[in-house]
Amino acid sequence: MVYDMNKKILLMMLSMVLVSTHSIAKVDKFGDWRVSIDVNDFTDEVTASAWSSGGKKYNDYKSIGLRCIDKNINITFDTVSYISSNNSYITLKARVDKKPTEVFVGKLYSNSHSSGWTPNIASDKSGIVKQKIKINSFIKQMKKGNKLLIEASNVRRSNIEQVAVSLKGFTKAYNSINAVCN
Repeated sequence: MVYDMNKKILLMMLSMVLVSTHSIAKVDKFGDWRVSIDVNDFTDEVTASAWSSGGKKYNDYKSIGLRCIDKNINITFDTVSYISSNNSYITLKARVDKKPTEVFVGKLYSNSHSSGWTPNIASDKSGIVKQKIKINSFIKQMKKGNKLLIEASNVRRSNIEQVAVSLKGFTKAYNSINAVCN
């Protein structure tokens, strides 16, 4: 009788997993970059991300990545350490190899003080900043480079965090998410 009860519980748990409404994203690896493309079974919305780890800090991984948001590719980052309060605009400097540094307006996620993205349209002390062309141009540099370094800081520059990643495999990772983003 206990055996039959355990068998029923196991079958019930297995059927719940098989009937879930959201598919599990597959993660592919291209060099030092990972790619995840997921389709929501209910809304058919595609979420595509590529990222590379920049080492461990406080038992968590720093990372730099790209994510398709509203059919636009944005740069994402996770510094692990405090930069500013949640949902704040920050300064994000980025450099490929020894090329000139690019400066972007970044924004922390609403639930994070250490990670965020570069919105295509952002606001800083100088007003509205349109970054889409600048981001796309910087991605072209990333395709040709070997190393990417970012520096995220709050407006006062009292909290500054850096993350560095290899660009080995970046072009294939970018091409994978770009194909489903547009």
